[in-house]
Amino acid sequence: MGARQSVYLFHRWVSVVVCLQLVAWSAGGLFFSLFSIETIRGSADARQSEVEALDWDEAVVTPRRAAAALAGAGQTFAPIRAVCLERAGTGSMVYRLLGAERRVLGLVDAVGGSLLPQLDAAAAVRVAMEDFAPSADVASIELISEDPPLEVRGRDLPLWKVVLDHPRRPHIYVDAISGEVVARRNRLWRIFDFFWMLHIMDYSQRENFHHPLLTAMSALALLSSLSGLALWGWRLGAWRRRRSRGGTS
Repeated sequence: MGARQSVYLFHRWVSVVVCLQLVAWSAGGLFFSLFSIETIRGSADARQSEVEALDWDEAVVTPRRAAAALAGAGQTFAPIRAVCLERAGTGSMVYRLLGAERRVLGLVDAVGGSLLPQLDAAAAVRVAMEDFAPSADVASIELISEDPPLEVRGRDLPLWKVVLDHPRRPHIYVDAISGEVVARRNRLWRIFDFFWMLHIMDYSQRENFHHPLLTAMSALALLSSLSGLALWGWRLGAWRRRRSRGGTS
């Protein structure tokens, strides 16, 4: 068997192995290029709120007292790594107490010094409705304390999941402790996530693109392309030789 025939057989069988993955990569790349990341993340539907300046005189409670309020809540908390003064969505001044990896441990009223309670369902709905600019009704609400869905993988719990009745099927995730919107998911995001899963070939967590399966498939795709180029070069050379001998193309 000659070198040309060996390359042809290799190209044919490797192409059979990688063709479906090449289609997935191409389809995913096309989808990624059609929609902006702001639209996919739901940022385009988020209501833009004005940033109100801090009034330092309102914060009569010291950071030490805020930390003591958290410690005296009768619960076990991780060590405090940072304390941030900010204005909450309600307009009141609060201390945000952060643990490792900037995880929110609790909010303390910077005026009264009390630890703010976890958001209830009504408050979570209000936050979600204020965040979503288009008109929509609430379809359902759920408190997620464990086993979060894949679309909010890696987020701190607990979270309120507010599903809105809208053609884009938005899911607004509100942190039950801080009261912040931490994720916006919609129909486009779920399509994006599906193609991203196919793109990196991580079919469980959809996050890891440093694994042997992706490396092997990428190498096979590269070899398929290179062998195809080699075959094209051989054919081009043969065509030129026929032309030089006066043959037909």
